Amino acid sequence: MEANKKYYPRPLWFWNEKPTKESIREVMENCARQDKYAGFGILPYDACKLDYMGEEYLRLYGFVLREAKRLGLKICLYDEWWFPSGWAGGILQREHPEACAKRLDMEEYTAEGKRFSLALPQDGKVMALVGMKGTERIDLSSFAAEGRLEWEAPAENWIVLCFVLRDSGWNHVDYLSAEAVQKFIDCTHEVYYRHFSEYFGNVIDSAFYDEPQFYGAEGRMWTEKFNERFEQKYGESPAVYYPALFYDIGEDTA
Repeated sequence: MEANKKYYPRPLWFWNEKPTKESIREVMENCARQDKYAGFGILPYDACKLDYMGEEYLRLYGFVLREAKRLGLKICLYDEWWFPSGWAGGILQREHPEACAKRLDMEEYTAEGKRFSLALPQDGKVMALVGMKGTERIDLSSFAAEGRLEWEAPAENWIVLCFVLRDSGWNHVDYLSAEAVQKFIDCTHEVYYRHFSEYFGNVIDSAFYDEPQFYGAEGRMWTEKFNERFEQKYGESPAVYYPALFYDIGEDTA
């Protein structure tokens, strides 16, 4: 008695050379009849010599789906060009650079005495300005105007911490932004769906996303709307909590 095919394994099919209809058909027939696979996910990359999401790529992908239907195989939609997922083979950065990962930097300032007069960074978005001494912290946003901070600390030995959101230089998606993730989906899943909607839910029965990664932004991935979302949820500004990302600020750290 033949085992239930839904329990058969499904490998990733690396396209290690340029595929043709003939080579596709041969591999898929072997998968179905000899190797006892239930299906697979296609993992394309530079070796296949195709333009990701280009006309020829999509034409061959459509051929795979037609053959899968004929052979009773299932396709797991792998959503990327190589791995890790999250860059749409460079399409995301090219078409939606604003959707790429951002990085949070902290700049620390000291003063002789109590007076701070600082030019604020202009190469990113200031997310928070905080005066700190020990675990005591003050939100300094009201003391900033026109790119400068003018503030007199209550005593000596205070520091000023400026938290700046900058482009990370990484071409992967900003995972902390729903809008950015939607743009990634528009570059990948939606393209497949526009071309092959009749195969979704039958031949294409699953999707695979490979390794959501944050370290590409130097381990400090952040997003532009963080403060806005924090305020919506908690009813207060997160500014005085920003130092906890870099320092122990006492009982408020957690």
